[in-house]
Amino acid sequence: QVATIGEVDWNHLEPGDTVRIFHRAEPYREKILVRGKGTETQPIRVCGVPSATGELPHVTGESATTRPDLDYGDLSNLMEDLAVLAIYHRSYEQRPENIVVEGLKLSGTLGDPGTPAAVLSYTATNGTVRKYRSAAACLRIQEGKNVTIRGNELTGCGNGLFVLSRIPESQMTRNILIEGNVLHGNGVVGEEGIHNAYVQGVDITLQLNVFGPNR
Repeated sequence: QVATIGEVDWNHLEPGDTVRIFHRAEPYREKILVRGKGTETQPIRVCGVPSATGELPHVTGESATTRPDLDYGDLSNLMEDLAVLAIYHRSYEQRPENIVVEGLKLSGTLGDPGTPAAVLSYTATNGTVRKYRSAAACLRIQEGKNVTIRGNELTGCGNGLFVLSRIPESQMTRNILIEGNVLHGNGVVGEEGIHNAYVQGVDITLQLNVFGPNR
């Protein structure tokens, strides 16, 4: 058991590994990168453990820190700006697969809803303070296969959930289950393409989610 999210060796999670993030009174101000491959029987899981009253552990991008060795690769200047929690491998030929993210409240790339460009700041892997892109997501799947996003609350970001899918196959997102999440309070005022969920892929199942109002 460790005290901070940054103490988890995110670069080397293996099939069957489970990271449990426990509820506490203060939000975790840290960023997460999931880049590994689980198996169908032993997925890699990132799971929130709620409080006794059911409150989800809260991970916010506002003033967040980033573990210095998180391997965003050559696109770090872009990818670090685009999500609080990202599912992404620097080598597209090693697409993350068999991943489960559940039971987390993810928020905090945008500030005051009344100010369209109110992007927040975080500390990047190289120690510099950077600003998120306006379209940054609470949770971003850059590419993935057999990914489950379940029982999360996504709020206060440009895109609550962003899922990218491209050709060739290694960059194609497939077999995604988006189930039982609550998405609200996302979006950039005046930008119709940035909102609660922006999802591309093949064989996507969305069920039992609650979509509240955008910003």
